Amino acid sequence: MNATVQRHRLARLGCPVYNAGMSTMSIQDIQRDPQGFVGRVVAGETILVVRGDRPVAEVRPVESATVSPRPFGLCADRFFVPEDFNQPLADEILKEFEGS
Repeated sequence: MNATVQRHRLARLGCPVYNAGMSTMSIQDIQRDPQGFVGRVVAGETILVVRGDRPVAEVRPVESATVSPRPFGLCADRFFVPEDFNQPLADEILKEFEGS
């Protein structure tokens, strides 16, 4: 059943139509095509899920957080690389890593 028919059916039965622009899908429709349902939500559609003639859930896409790169110099003057950083480790430290 398409969304428009479902909304009109709900309105005729006296159920409030929560959002005239929102698509409506029955649980049976979702079970028939779960990938299509998720695809519509991922595409940005908000869907009112109904069981029979009663709304039971509203499914909408999750707003993605904007990820910005870490600022350059975040730890400036807090961390220093020692001069001997690239030198080989002492034998006793290597043995600790190698478990011998």
